[in-house]
Amino acid sequence: MKPFVSVFCLAMILIGATETDWAQPADYNLILSNNDVFLSAYGRLVISNPSTNRGMNRWAYMNLSVNRTTVYNWDDSTLAVVGGTVDSVSAGRKADYLLRHVSSPAPGTLGTGGTGSKLQHIMTIFVWKDLKGFVVAYRYKNTGTSTVSGTAAYEIYPRIDQSYTGHYLRWRSADSIAWFFRPGLAHFLGAKSLNLKPTGARLMTGSTFFKLGNFAEDQPDSLRYNAATYTSFDTAVDSAGTPRSMIIMGLGSVTIAAGDSSAPIYFAMAYDTDSTVMVTNIKSLEARYKQRILTGVKRTEDVIPTQFSLSQNYPNPFNPTTTIEYSVAKSVTVELKMYDLLGRELATLVQGQQNPGTYTVQFDATHLSSGIYFYTMRAGDFVSTKSLVLMK
Repeated sequence: MKPFVSVFCLAMILIGATETDWAQPADYNLILSNNDVFLSAYGRLVISNPSTNRGMNRWAYMNLSVNRTTVYNWDDSTLAVVGGTVDSVSAGRKADYLLRHVSSPAPGTLGTGGTGSKLQHIMTIFVWKDLKGFVVAYRYKNTGTSTVSGTAAYEIYPRIDQSYTGHYLRWRSADSIAWFFRPGLAHFLGAKSLNLKPTGARLMTGSTFFKLGNFAEDQPDSLRYNAATYTSFDTAVDSAGTPRSMIIMGLGSVTIAAGDSSAPIYFAMAYDTDSTVMVTNIKSLEARYKQRILTGVKRTEDVIPTQFSLSQNYPNPFNPTTTIEYSVAKSVTVELKMYDLLGRELATLVQGQQNPGTYTVQFDATHLSSGIYFYTMRAGDFVSTKSLVLMK
């Protein structure tokens, strides 16, 4: 089958919309011969069976737990800041297709609904024609005036073959892959964190998660907080007779200063009708991620920043590689350099004219010893320095 991108632009009726509604304004269904990725106007990210176009999950996104009563949650958010876009032509995109979405938290979160929240959820999905599945980069962007800190967690809502019943969940400790399936249907979908080591994996049946009704945004924030800060790894949950199951994977603490963005958190997701092949697909995506995404400087999104900023490297402490993100508000010469404690220059990571945008660059400290180092960004009148810790 020849690869193509179809954009569905049908009328959306907000009142009375059901969970089987797939086509909405700004929905993108990227259908390839070996891949099917769906990104809705709501920010729902779904991988599907390319033969039947039947969804394997309901959503896959990051949430951020500040405390037991404050959890930023973006499931099926109707508050799109930048609706879904697809890109197959821009230079330097690192993949055959990019899909993007920026949204504010979903109604029902943060107690008052979150409609005034300044913390945005940004997805960039990388899709290659020769690989099954995709790599997705998640970032938080703080457009408010106060620092936001919390625990990052990856939430996957299984919906194999667009059904809520009969899901079996598994955690593969050998390679840190969370996956689920339905016996008898030969559908297997897995997810793996590519640049952060999970701090825990909570596998829940629907009766545990959906305590207050049928909608995820109605559930208490304490439930997501407890899952995000869970420090054990559930090995299995079999729920053949229980509708709706959840996987929430804790990824540690994140702090986003006012006007700043977090460093990207990368995940690979893959689907297949054979569990062994599904794992192989994830490992192939991981290899492509290492080869293409975090090599050199890259622009991560098309949203033009309103100010210059330099983010804290992530992860930190690190060994031996870490990622640094920065934003450029106007065309200017940008310089990003690494120094030791004595102020000696160790490396030039960026040097040259750059257009407005948000960029990331990887620093490889394989040749350095453990210790504290500094990196400084200069762009016109803007100068910012941050420290980082190498622990070998």
